[in-house]
Amino acid sequence: MTNEHNTQPLSTEQTNPILSEPSHIVTFTRSLRAVFHGLDKDTVSQLRNFGEPKLFHPGETIIQQGILGHTFYVLVDGRVAITQKGNGEEEITLGVVTPGKYFGEMALLEDVPRTATCIAMTEVRALEITRLAFDEIMVTQPKLAYNVMFQVLSNMRRNESNALNRLVTKAEELELSNKKLTIAQEEIVKAERLKREIEIAGEVQRSLLPQELPQYDGVEFAAWLGATRAGGDFYDVIELDDEHVGVLLGDVGNLGIQASVYMAMVRTLFRVECRRSLNPHTVAMAVHHGILDVTTVSDMFVNVFYGVLHRPSGMFSYVLAGQEQPFLHRPGQGIAQLKGRGNFLGLAHSITLKEKRMRVQPGDRLILISDGIFGATNDAGEVFNQDKLIEVIKREKTQNAKVLLDSIVKSLDEWTNNSDPYANNDLAVLTMQILPK
Repeated sequence: MTNEHNTQPLSTEQTNPILSEPSHIVTFTRSLRAVFHGLDKDTVSQLRNFGEPKLFHPGETIIQQGILGHTFYVLVDGRVAITQKGNGEEEITLGVVTPGKYFGEMALLEDVPRTATCIAMTEVRALEITRLAFDEIMVTQPKLAYNVMFQVLSNMRRNESNALNRLVTKAEELELSNKKLTIAQEEIVKAERLKREIEIAGEVQRSLLPQELPQYDGVEFAAWLGATRAGGDFYDVIELDDEHVGVLLGDVGNLGIQASVYMAMVRTLFRVECRRSLNPHTVAMAVHHGILDVTTVSDMFVNVFYGVLHRPSGMFSYVLAGQEQPFLHRPGQGIAQLKGRGNFLGLAHSITLKEKRMRVQPGDRLILISDGIFGATNDAGEVFNQDKLIEVIKREKTQNAKVLLDSIVKSLDEWTNNSDPYANNDLAVLTMQILPK
């Protein structure tokens, strides 16, 4: 067997020029379309041009477990065995890859040693895409890169579900036979690996959000993200110029790695578009069209609140795009929700958004939340509803954005008895305090 670094590319200048004939170009194109079935013909042709045809002989090692690799393969012809050595050094076969499938995709996402070995069972023809080539795709063809990443992550989500289902089945079999204990342990190891991948995605999500928010004379901000796995909630406070501040809170309508990638894209679009206009409606619509231009996802969208505060005058303009209505606490006048409704972004081409305006006053407190807060339940199955949140806001008298935020988080933890309130959703909270003069 040979090391994966010893594979030889096939091109018109090298050992197998037949791979460049039109019929084989069609075969490579068909294989790519079978893998990335959501891509159109032109996009698949672009992706093919970034790959390099490879030929492997029977028994040849394509990917070696424990070796750091940066290559991803789409199988065109032949069969590839996927094997893995456990702690006892006993090699087991995890599966067989057939034409129209791919392997080695984690090399596009993280720099860690390979977790399995891939060996050619027959003569194998494959299209190799390197990490370097994919980085070039991200720079020169961002839409193509997003589509490829979406397909890879969708496959990871399916693998996660299948692995967890297999784990449940193996656990039931343990009751019938102790002989299957070793197999079940292997399934647990794989499930833990998938769980760790989800945790990594959650860490990426949190790392993309600001660790500290800007503070100004007369106005304070504080924010918090609660999530035990990868999700799509996000927040931001953006200094637009010497007088204007952008306030953003959003919630991607999904969970997992895919939602984290989508969230990062949406937040980046907002940061780009808010530099071009101080009008929240203009910014939100530009982001909406930007999402539609970049993605081909048909089942994802984002709920957003975006506002612009003019600090000298206190004028606050905002749009609500499917997001929960923020709560305004004005001393002496009680608590009310901001007016306004609008469609979420990134799904339907034609949407309606209405910009609202109000003037904040010294002592005002604004609380922005994603919908996850109203999904947290106590031991009796009761939800943490709007009345509970309003009680917390009324009870906390301190004129400080961070203190109010901490009170909300503490009340939520107490309500759920410090269990996992984010098992089926994640949650973001942002507080804005207009300081008394």
